Amino acid sequence: MCYNRKTSFEFCNSVNQNIPLTIKVKGEIMGIEDLLRAGENHKKHWETVFSRTAYDNQPYFKIHEDKVVTPNGGEGKYGFLKGNGVVTAVILDKDDNIYLVHQHRYPPDEYTWEVIQGGIRNGEKPLDACKREIREEAGVVAKSHELIFEFLPSPGFMSDKGYIFLVRDIVEEGEQRLDPTENILRKKVPFKMALEMSDKNILVDSATCLAILRVARKLGF
Repeated sequence: MCYNRKTSFEFCNSVNQNIPLTIKVKGEIMGIEDLLRAGENHKKHWETVFSRTAYDNQPYFKIHEDKVVTPNGGEGKYGFLKGNGVVTAVILDKDDNIYLVHQHRYPPDEYTWEVIQGGIRNGEKPLDACKREIREEAGVVAKSHELIFEFLPSPGFMSDKGYIFLVRDIVEEGEQRLDPTENILRKKVPFKMALEMSDKNILVDSATCLAILRVARKLGF
């Protein structure tokens, strides 16, 4: 069965109607393997001539400024942020509620509602970072921490990788253990309400929206 839109795109799937396996664009059908093969044939790397640390904000991140040669042969500078990666955790209890936290984010100067997330420390594994963050921000200890998705938050200006965990089988819900610099409000809400908040653009943090949508797809909400 195919889902036809009023554009030139047609999504077709003979196995699962929710997951497009082939895409028809203006008469040209391309499957996933074809698309990946086309990407492999297109690869041409940027070349690093020289790299330096322009700013060091450890233990959180560094800003690199590299002298580069572009795929087209041009020379220039490329600045980007390099950290240890970030973890995002959707904590789902037995009644299908999740934790959202409210805090002020300094760079955009906005208050946001988010799921639990934070940076990975030096030498820390993503799973250990997830366990630490849910204990600190939500006061939660759990048995199950399932890595459901890996992504690049913003590959144009940072090298970090993001890890989304679905946390279940809660064994302890206690007080938060926040850092001295943190002022975080913690609330538990129905998962379907969080999904609606994402749909209505009330949740604006990209990792939060991605995590909620991935969990919704995985669990069939």
